[in-house]
Parts: sequence; C-alpha cells; structure tokens
Amino acid sequence: MRVPVASDFLLFLSNYGWYIVALLLIWYFAQPYLIELAAKRSLAIANAPDRRARLDAEKRRVRVKQQLELIAQYRDENNEGEEQGEALQGGNGVGEIEDEDEDQEEERDGKEGKLSKKKNN
Repeated sequence: MRVPVASDFLLFLSNYGWYIVALLLIWYFAQPYLIELAAKRSLAIANAPDRRARLDAEKRRVRVKQQLELIAQYRDENNEGEEQGEALQGGNGVGEIEDEDEDQEEERDGKEGKLSKKKNN
C-alpha cells in the first residue's frame, strides 16, 4: 500500500529542500534588520505631524488646566495665611505674616542647634 502524501512530500523536499533551507537561513539572519525596520516605521507613524497635532493640543490643554489648579491652590493657601495673620495681629496682614515667619524660623533654628549640641555630647 502506497501513501501518496508522504511520498509526494519527500519528493518535494528532495527537489526544493535546499531552497527551503536557504530561505530559512536568510530569514534567520535578516530578522534583526527586519525588527529594526519595523520599529523605525512604527516610530515614524507615531510621530506623524497630523497625529502629533491632536495629541499636542490635548497635552497643552491638560498642562494649562494643571497650571491653573496650582495657581488657584497657591492663592488659596496664601489667602488663608493672610486671613489668619489679620485675625491674630489685627493689622493689614502683609508685614505681620513675614515677621511671624522669620520669628518661627529663628525659633526652629535655635531648637535645632540645641538638639544637635545634645547629640554631639
């Protein structure tokens, strides 16, 4: 009993085997270059000007929103400090807050100096 598929496959390999081996070797050694080519093409597509324009516009919108939130937060923190200074000092809150900050820094520096002296002894 003859199996035509097996004999046909063996006949095919005997006729075209070296070509198949050569193609496999070429593909194996060319693979790094093909991967590099695909990566460059992908990067070029990702950095296409029409695609980047939409993304850059969205990025600018988000950055402006973040900046405005930080400015509002900064103003809120400073306004709270000014209100507390006015309540404590009864003045306009401008010069008094700066004086309080300087006094607190001097007290903190004095305490840190005492602590470092104790650690050294």
